[in-house]
Amino acid sequence: MSPTLHRWTPSVSATEVWQTIHQQEFCVIFEAEEWSIAALSSTSQWWYRGTDWSHLKVPRRNINSDGGPPFLEGLLTILSFDGLMHAWNSDYSIALHKPSDQWYCWGTEDQLSALQELCAQTNVNPTTTVNDSHFQHSMTQSEYCTAVENVRQAVRDGNVYQINLAHQIGPFEIVNPLMTWLKLNASNPSKHAFFWKTPTEILLGNSPELFLRIAADGHIESLPIKGTHGDVDNPSSYTTLWESPKERAELTMIVDMMRNDISIVSQYGSVKAEERQIRRCGDLLHAEQKVQGQLRDGISTLQAVYACFPPASVTGAPKEAALTYIRDLEPVNRNWYTGSFGFIDIRGHSTWNVLIRTLQGTLHDDGMTAYLNIGAGIVYDSEPEAEWLETMAKGRAIVRVLRN
Repeated sequence: MSPTLHRWTPSVSATEVWQTIHQQEFCVIFEAEEWSIAALSSTSQWWYRGTDWSHLKVPRRNINSDGGPPFLEGLLTILSFDGLMHAWNSDYSIALHKPSDQWYCWGTEDQLSALQELCAQTNVNPTTTVNDSHFQHSMTQSEYCTAVENVRQAVRDGNVYQINLAHQIGPFEIVNPLMTWLKLNASNPSKHAFFWKTPTEILLGNSPELFLRIAADGHIESLPIKGTHGDVDNPSSYTTLWESPKERAELTMIVDMMRNDISIVSQYGSVKAEERQIRRCGDLLHAEQKVQGQLRDGISTLQAVYACFPPASVTGAPKEAALTYIRDLEPVNRNWYTGSFGFIDIRGHSTWNVLIRTLQGTLHDDGMTAYLNIGAGIVYDSEPEAEWLETMAKGRAIVRVLRN
C-alpha cells in the first residue's frame, strides 16, 4: 500500500495529537512557515550517525502531492557544533496548516487509522514541573567578562575580527518535556522551533534563525542573525538597533562569511545579499540579512550544508580561527548547541535552522535533564558587562517558562 496525502480531522485537540506523537521512539515536531509538522518512523532505526556525511546520498522522487505540507517524508537530522550527525528516515507524517486549522496525514490508510486510534486513547498530562535547585553557570559573570576581554585582545592582535562566545546554564530537571516545549513555543513563538526525541537525546528548540534553505531546483539561501535588542516594547529600540555601528558591523562580517560559504557551492555570479532588516523574534529584536545563490550542477544538499557548516553567525570571523578560540575559552563542549536541525524532504527541498535557544539533554524515567547554552558575538567594540546581559536576555524566555 503506497502512502498518500490524506485530509483528516482529529477527534482530539492539537495538544493531544502531539502528546500521542511524542510517545513514539523516533519523533520530531517542528515549525515550518505556516505549518506545524510531526515526522515519524515505522522502522525506528538510525539512517546514519557519524561525522563523515557530506558524500551521503539522500533518496529523492517526484510526488504529485498538489502542494500541501513542506515535509511529507524524508531525512531528519541534527548536527552538533563539531559536525556529528544523527539522522533517521521518516516514512509518514502529520501536518497542521495553522491558518486554516486543517490537518493532513502523509502515509498509508493503515498508518492513518493507527494514529487515529492512538489519539483517541491519549490522556494529556499538562504538568510542566521543573526543578532548578542545582542550576549553575559554566561561567560566572566575572569569568565571562574576562573571556570577552581575551577576545578583544585577540582582535587587537589581528588574529580574529569577531568571536561568538557562549556559556551554559543548568541542569534543569524537567517533568513532561513535550508540554514544556509547547508552553515555550506558545509564549515565545519562533519560526524554527522543534521538538526532537530519539533513544539517545532530546532537544527542545526555540530557534529564530534560518541557517540554510535549499529548494529542489538548487536555490539556496541563508538568513543570518547578528544584532540584538532586548526591549521590544520600546519603539526607539528599532532605531537604536538599526543605527548601532557595532551591530551593523557584526552583521556585515557574518553576511560576508555566508556569501563566501555559499559561493563555494554556487554558480559563479549567482550569490547576492539583500538589504538588512530588523525583525521581532519573540521577546527580542534582531537584525538579519538574506544571502542567496544557485547551487552548481552536481552539488548535493548535504555537500552544500557541509561546505557552509558550522553557521557563520555562531562561530566568528575568520571561521577557523574563531573555532580555535571558542574551544579554548568556553569551559564546556557545546554539543548540539549552534549546530543545526534540518530536514530533507523526499521531493528534494530542505530547511536547516541554527540550533540556538535550545534545551538539550537526556531522557530518563522521570523526564529530562536539560542544559541551556547562550552566547553573544564579541568584537573590539564590545563591552563585557553588556555582552553578559545580552546572553541572559537571549535565555530569559526559556528560563521564564522553566520557572513558571
